[in-house]
Amino acid sequence: MRESGTGQIIDVLCLAMLIAFGSSLLVTAHPVNLEEHAQSYSSSLARSCLLSLQKVPVNEFEPVTYRPPLNVGWYSELNLKNKTPAQLILEDVLINPEIKAGETLATVASNIEFHDKVQILLKKCLSELVRGVFGYRLIARMEPVTLSSGAELGFELTVENIPRESKRLCSESVSLTLPNSDRLPLGEPLDPIVIITLELWS
Repeated sequence: MRESGTGQIIDVLCLAMLIAFGSSLLVTAHPVNLEEHAQSYSSSLARSCLLSLQKVPVNEFEPVTYRPPLNVGWYSELNLKNKTPAQLILEDVLINPEIKAGETLATVASNIEFHDKVQILLKKCLSELVRGVFGYRLIARMEPVTLSSGAELGFELTVENIPRESKRLCSESVSLTLPNSDRLPLGEPLDPIVIITLELWS
């Protein structure tokens, strides 16, 4: 952890690591007991991971930069090291929303490079937080918003690492309000909610 990290960041990371370490010890020492209480252990770890994704700057995992669309105009590249993974998910929603009209699905204001970087970062974050104790699936989804045209605006991102023949132990979620939603290039008054769900598998 860098000296610039705050006490809150250290506390969150330590909590996540302690839960992961404790779970791994239980897997080794008490397999029967873990099977009986696996849902409780995995739920605690999932909640801790979601908290870390909301509190720990991405620079503690891996620096992320991206070049914004030309219509931003006032700078050529953003360094996002002080944003959290959850904030990058929200940024991805703003940059790469999807609009569905009938059976047609299209991406608006697409920046695939940034979308790919967010997915890579989330996999790295979750691998460090879960530490191989469980498999995982993270789903970030914006609740569909119906536009005046009748089309729906939405977003969904999934990253996962699930072993074969495993079963889902828990599913924990957090709901976030999308900030700066006026940046969505649709001229619609919106108040979208983004739900981040983390499943742990074993």
